Amino acid sequence: MLAASLPESASQWFSVEAANDGDSTGYGSEISKIFSARGKAKKDSFVIWMADVPSNAKGVYVLVTDTNDPNFSSAQEIANMLHGVGIPVTFRTATGLTPGQVKIVVFRQ
Repeated sequence: MLAASLPESASQWFSVEAANDGDSTGYGSEISKIFSARGKAKKDSFVIWMADVPSNAKGVYVLVTDTNDPNFSSAQEIANMLHGVGIPVTFRTATGLTPGQVKIVVFRQ
């Protein structure tokens, strides 16, 4: 339901990435497919990290540039929805994102 409620513009600012670690890629791909099927993420936007991931990186992160970001409330809704279905989520601001960008990053569960 949340994917359908996101604005059409989400396909321009929303993406899903996963660490190449354990079940992260499969889990991240499933999350990406939910949003892509509803036109809320580009179909080819799922990214798999090939870099080493710190061993303490676990769970799902929902990232946004800052609390004043125009898509902060959408990012917060995404995090709350994932948490509501029992997925451990860390919702936080991050550097390296462009203003308006929202990103889910999936690490080892």
